[in-house]
Amino acid sequence: MEEYELEKYLQLEKTIKALEALLEHTRKEIFQQNLTTHTACSEDRGLYVEAPRVEKIVLDNITACELVLNRIERYKVRLKYFRMYLYELSLKDRQALYNGSYSDELKERTLDEIREIETAICFIAGVQPPDEKVVLSEGDLFDTIEAMAGVFL
Repeated sequence: MEEYELEKYLQLEKTIKALEALLEHTRKEIFQQNLTTHTACSEDRGLYVEAPRVEKIVLDNITACELVLNRIERYKVRLKYFRMYLYELSLKDRQALYNGSYSDELKERTLDEIREIETAICFIAGVQPPDEKVVLSEGDLFDTIEAMAGVFL
């Protein structure tokens, strides 16, 4: 899963372009609708002629476009913050990320940054962020509890 997240972030620009193409397709999709009348039948009305509801078709199309636009905006925010992180890295580390020859330490730092970005996206969207990664420290559990108790008392 972590490899997928890292790969997803390295491909953000392509994802945004694909979403923009989807938006354009969704906008044009409304013109591909068949607006002719057709015959329908029901028990209470019998046989009657029915036309498609243009307002429903338009509303559905606008809603679909807004959903895609929201996704594009979220991906642009991800890209903005990920680029800021990448520019903090050395050129060697950036190249290692894109080539797939990164160290475990660089991978962990990058995944931590991705988790931070995802948490920020959740807060921006007003969604409950995912649970944080919990790392248990080496050593005695009781010593850790005593140290924490000393901080809070």
